[in-house]
Amino acid sequence: MKTLRGRLFLFVIATVLLCFLLAWFPLAGLVRERLHAKAASELDLHAQIIAAVVSEGPTDLVARLDTLQSLVQDRITVIDSGGKVLYDSGIAAERLDNHRDRPEIARALTAGQGESVRYSRSLGADQLYVARRSEGPDGTLYVVRTAYSLASIDETLNLLRRRLLTALLLSGLLATAVSLWISSRLVRPLKEIEEAARSLQEGGKARFPSDGPEEIATLASTLKTMASRLKETLADLEAERTDLQLILENLPVGVVVTDPEGRLRFANSSIAPLLRDTPEKVQGHPCQGVLRVPELTALIEETDRSGRAEATFLVRDKSPLLFQSQAVKLQGGALVVVTDLTERHHLEEARKAFVADASHEFQTPLTAIRAAAELILSTEDLSEAERHRYADAIIEQQERMTSLVDDLLLLSRLESGPPSEEEADLDLRSLLTALIGDTRYNPMAAAIDIESDLAAEAPFRGRPEELKRALGNLVDNAVKYIHKRFGGERGGRLTLTLKPDQGEWALSIADNGIGFKDKNLSDLFERFQRGERDRGRIGFSQGGYGLGLAITKKIIEGHGGRIEAFRQEEGALFTVRLPQP
Repeated sequence: MKTLRGRLFLFVIATVLLCFLLAWFPLAGLVRERLHAKAASELDLHAQIIAAVVSEGPTDLVARLDTLQSLVQDRITVIDSGGKVLYDSGIAAERLDNHRDRPEIARALTAGQGESVRYSRSLGADQLYVARRSEGPDGTLYVVRTAYSLASIDETLNLLRRRLLTALLLSGLLATAVSLWISSRLVRPLKEIEEAARSLQEGGKARFPSDGPEEIATLASTLKTMASRLKETLADLEAERTDLQLILENLPVGVVVTDPEGRLRFANSSIAPLLRDTPEKVQGHPCQGVLRVPELTALIEETDRSGRAEATFLVRDKSPLLFQSQAVKLQGGALVVVTDLTERHHLEEARKAFVADASHEFQTPLTAIRAAAELILSTEDLSEAERHRYADAIIEQQERMTSLVDDLLLLSRLESGPPSEEEADLDLRSLLTALIGDTRYNPMAAAIDIESDLAAEAPFRGRPEELKRALGNLVDNAVKYIHKRFGGERGGRLTLTLKPDQGEWALSIADNGIGFKDKNLSDLFERFQRGERDRGRIGFSQGGYGLGLAITKKIIEGHGGRIEAFRQEEGALFTVRLPQP
């Protein structure tokens, strides 16, 4: 049996059986010896008495011997010195053969007393014999022998064995009951400890026993304390694991952890674009089958050989993506960190383009200023009117440069600095109505039909001057491109619509100007991007620098909104969505 109760039960039963076996054979032998000794002592006493009777003479000897036999209940035999049986209380003397060779008879004749245990052929049973030598009045030698059947001793021993066996059975039953009671007392708290440990293993609540023997109670108390500390430790580990997983999930870089067999142990959401499925579904699968990029698989293999590796690779998707990866070998696999350099690369390219564009934009007015100044200095016969014209051109180009610098500073502040204007409650309808009124005084809008469909009220909280600048840029662009198509002729149309839509203010500004026929709309809101294809200027002509829409987008996004541009069959459409307060 494997259980403690079964082993304790077997131990008690084995102990009882061992005690019985250890007591049975010595006790049986001792009882047999004592019974033999007692029987031999009694037979010797009887033999002495009978010998005294025989020594008195043969007168009425048989009658007296019969009387003694009835009293002592022993077999009495009288033998002469020649071995002839003169009297036997059990069998007629004439039927018995000569007893001279019997051990006890021979010993009694020589030593005066003899004893033996042997099988009696005449009675067919084992007998204990005790013989005494006796001398009659005439000096004749006789041997008086008494016998006791060993069957009585065996019967007594059998009775003793039965009673001892009964006592053994009763003791065994009692010991079994006691052992079961003791084992239940011992095993019950141990069973409760086992159930508590299993409950802990399954993550449940453990209940340890508070009673039982002192040792088990001490063990239960110790285990209870240990379980409490273990629970706290597991809670701390789980919290740390959750925090670590949360940190890894929210890192701006992709993280991949593999096991020694090359299977994916962990992948965060930032690495998802480089996986064939979601991170949750690919865990436990070989990296070769779940990574879309062969360079990453090669990097992991190189890390397994050298302990550390780096790689930069390009992924050609809808748009090219540039990644840099670093890997280090762990005891249980490899750790790979992948950084997306695409935006940084684009920013670097944008910075270079910005420097080039800004240099170009500054070059134009500077060239015009230099040309006008050289004409004034080199031409002596200029008329006063011509000098004024060239001086006005210099001042105009200087103002254009100042405007350009102001726009660049404003765009920089909108991108990186805090707003300089405080927010206030305003009405978008009133702001648009004012813009429409100002636009009607624009000379280029004289022949343009301006239509509006504005909500009765459009409350909004924002920065009025910034919104006026942003929406004014959209209206001014629409007027400029309508004028570029129609000139001063009739036919131009500008439509403004403002209405609520799903918790937002939806503003649309539509025109039928030249539109964006060959322009990539995704680049329209970048710096120095114009809606028209031709970026050059002839002479001192007026034109935008491609900063207006970039400023507009930053202002709209700074108010929690968004702006989009769309092509139309005629002209362009800009939509602005701002959150309602």
